[in-house]
Amino acid sequence: MTAIEVSPEEMAKLAEKKAKKEKKKQQKKEKNKRKRVDDEDDDDDEEASATKEASDDDDDDESSTNENARTKKRDEKKKLMAQVPERDEDGIAYTKMQRRRMMKRVKRGLPPVLTPQEEDERRKNEAQLKRDEEAELSGMMYAKDDDDDDDDDDEDMEDSTVEPAAAAMSSVEEDQKPAVEVSAHTIRRKKSKKIVPADYVCSACKNKHEPIHWIYDCPDKVTMKGTNQVSKKTKGVHDPDGKKVFVSGLSFEAKRKDVESLFASCGELVQCKLLTFDDTGRCKGQAYLTFDSEASAKKALALSGTTFENTSDDL
Repeated sequence: MTAIEVSPEEMAKLAEKKAKKEKKKQQKKEKNKRKRVDDEDDDDDEEASATKEASDDDDDDESSTNENARTKKRDEKKKLMAQVPERDEDGIAYTKMQRRRMMKRVKRGLPPVLTPQEEDERRKNEAQLKRDEEAELSGMMYAKDDDDDDDDDDEDMEDSTVEPAAAAMSSVEEDQKPAVEVSAHTIRRKKSKKIVPADYVCSACKNKHEPIHWIYDCPDKVTMKGTNQVSKKTKGVHDPDGKKVFVSGLSFEAKRKDVESLFASCGELVQCKLLTFDDTGRCKGQAYLTFDSEASAKKALALSGTTFENTSDDL
C-alpha cells in the first residue's frame, strides 16, 4: 500500500469542515427541543382557557341562582308587607319597626295586630323583665356595699381577747330569742418583731407570762371574730395618749440618740420613733416620743419653740 501524504492546510480545512457540521447538528437539536416546549405550552394554554371558561360558566350559574333567590325573597317580602296595615284604627301610621314585627307575625300565620290578650301578656312580660333587671342590679350593688363594709371592718378590726370563761353564753328566757353559741378558738400566727413598750399590758394574761409580749403572741389569747366591729365608729373619739408627744422641726441630720439626749431632762423616755425617708434613711424632721408618765410628756411640751444646738424642735 502506498501512503497518501496530506498537507497541513488540507488538515486544517477538514477540521474546520467537521466543526461546522457538528455546529449545525447541535443547532438542529436545540431547534427541535424549543419546538417541543412551545407545543407543550400551547397545550397548557388551551387547558387553562378551557378551565377558565368552565369556571366562568359555574360563576354565572351561581350568580344567577343567587339573583333568583334574592328576587324570590323580595317578592315574598312584598306579599307579606301587602297584608300588613299601614295605620291603626285611630289613623296613626305604624312605625317601620312595628310593621316589621307584624310582617313576622303574618309569616308565622298569625294576625298582624296583637289581640288585647296578647298585648296584656306582652306588657306583663316587659314589666317582669324590668323588675328582674332592677332586682339583679340592686343585688349587685348591695353585694358590693357588703364587700366594702367587710373590707373596712377587716382593716379596722383587731383581735379581741376574752377570758375562756367569758365564752360561755348565759341562758335566756323562753320568750326571748335563743342565744347564739360562739366557740372560742386560738389563732396561731407568726411572732411579731415590733418592739414592745415597757408600759404595755397584755389584756389576755395581764403580763403573767414573761418576757413582755404583744397580745397577738400571748398563749392565753382567745379570738372571737366579729366582737370589735365598733372600732371604726369610735376612731378619733377618745382622747390621745397623754404620754406620747409629736416632735417636728428637727434637723434632717438628726439621729435617734440626738433626740433622746435632747429630751433626757424631761424624764425617762420609753420609745423614740424617728420618721425617716425610705430611699435615703435620713430624718424627715419629725419624731414620736413616748414617756413613762404624763408629767414627763408635759415637761417636753413646755420645750415647744425652744432652739437647740444645730436642731430646732417644735412640739
